[in-house]
Amino acid sequence: QSCPGGCQENDGIACLAVMQQGRTVAIDAALALFAAQLSLRHKLPMADSLIYATARQAQADLWTMDADFQGLPGVHYVPKTLL
Repeated sequence: QSCPGGCQENDGIACLAVMQQGRTVAIDAALALFAAQLSLRHKLPMADSLIYATARQAQADLWTMDADFQGLPGVHYVPKTLL
């Protein structure tokens, strides 16, 4: 069975299973301040800076197709054109 956009139903189920391995992180004052500092330093939009700050705080690599993150430490950027 096909999903809107051409994906297969099993693809969606596999993606959901991977996402459920994650954890929810609260945005507290310290994380918000760190995100604001990163936003200014790297000229990131605020939502992007929250994502980046969360990854940095967790000492996690960030994998993304968003060019706003390209070249930042700890980021693995994959251009959409490679897919």
